[in-house]
Amino acid sequence: MTTEELKQKLRDNLAAVEASEKGEPWEYKIENEWVDGTGMNIANYMSTHCRPCAKPDQLWSKPEHVPLNCWMRRKDSPRYSYLVAEIGPVGVVLGRVVRPWTDLYEYEHSTDRINWLPCIVHAPATPKPHNPDNLTPEQYGGKEGYRLLDEDEVGTSTKFLREIEKWDPIIMKWDHSMWIGVSHGTYRTLCSREELALKRRDGV
Repeated sequence: MTTEELKQKLRDNLAAVEASEKGEPWEYKIENEWVDGTGMNIANYMSTHCRPCAKPDQLWSKPEHVPLNCWMRRKDSPRYSYLVAEIGPVGVVLGRVVRPWTDLYEYEHSTDRINWLPCIVHAPATPKPHNPDNLTPEQYGGKEGYRLLDEDEVGTSTKFLREIEKWDPIIMKWDHSMWIGVSHGTYRTLCSREELALKRRDGV
């Protein structure tokens, strides 16, 4: 197991503990299989690799889930649509009627009245390393604690950071100049996602 793989295991185990404390589902790994551990004492499984179970898509349940300039209509009555007049703690107001969050499975929404989508919040996708040069853990220094920037981390900042290094495929070495992580190229860092996000925010 590389240093980065160990770090990921520890992060996953901590997230699984937090999920267990909230009564949310979690799972543990036996050989190459993931087994549901929900309801069991997670303290007995800390020597294994644990992680929270992937969360399914969910209906809107908060005002911040509703986009601006949102139109809604019933799926079985597509001829009639209503602009969301008000958003409250229990649901949305269409016309003069409050539609509770729990009833929104019957509705779809649109911001242009052309493309209609269900009223759901998609579960966040698992971050995927950005590796256009197809580097191996040995090449990017996994044993030394380095990790590749994930796809959602590249091209997200205009601030140069000394913690990011860029792979030079011509000389087959890492460029230690300060890089921002634009979309082309492969980047590595010793920072976790959380640490890198803070440095980008604060410009450290």
